Amino acid sequence: MTEISIGICAYNEEQNIGKLLDNLLTEQELPQESEIIVVCSGCTDSTPEIVRKFSEKDGRVKLVIEEERRGKSSAVNKILDTYVSDYIFLIPGDVIPAKSSISLMMEKISSNPQVGVVGGSPIPTNSEDGFSGYLSHLMWRIHNRTLEYLNDLNMSNHASGEFMVLRRGIVEKIPIDIVNDDAYIAVNASLKGNLVKYCDEAKVYIKAPTNIADYIRQRRRVVFGHHRVKQLTKKYSHTLESMMFRDPGKHA
Repeated sequence: MTEISIGICAYNEEQNIGKLLDNLLTEQELPQESEIIVVCSGCTDSTPEIVRKFSEKDGRVKLVIEEERRGKSSAVNKILDTYVSDYIFLIPGDVIPAKSSISLMMEKISSNPQVGVVGGSPIPTNSEDGFSGYLSHLMWRIHNRTLEYLNDLNMSNHASGEFMVLRRGIVEKIPIDIVNDDAYIAVNASLKGNLVKYCDEAKVYIKAPTNIADYIRQRRRVVFGHHRVKQLTKKYSHTLESMMFRDPGKHA
């Protein structure tokens, strides 16, 4: 596999960060020359200590500490300023990729120089029981099906921020007030003439909202984030939500 960098944004993820790092180091067949950059932003739990212990055992793990929590955009920018490889994976600190998902995404992005971004397939681990559980699972199924359909038409300009990889040069920095960093990155890749692809085989296990109030708050934030991307790039990302809230007669 080609040398890669992995960037993880973490805030108080002591319950999962160790599992994630162990997964990356033992389940993803990473080249020895790769690096895993973990930005711990304003953590008040043991997340930085857990990452530090991993870094002492394996030099591929690098700890970056932000004393104050400045938002995900700030953490992503630290990763973009730091990584050294030709490809950078962006992964939240609260997910777990399925075995060999990294290599599946690398195969898709490295085999075609026109591909600038590849996104994986998020799968909720929450129970599907109850209305909120059913709604979360339904939303992600529709999300993934939409990206798969657009991918087959070479019309996709969105990749999930739960698990994505981009080629160096796609974006050097993201605006600090961006909410949907994944949408901003993928739209910019598309505007530069790069393909944005979806890899359904590359699963990543995520935690979806467990109640209706949290679900509504999350979706409001996402919809606002898509509008912000449109303001900055003059282009909506092709997701079900963004397409629902725009003029269906337009394709901008």
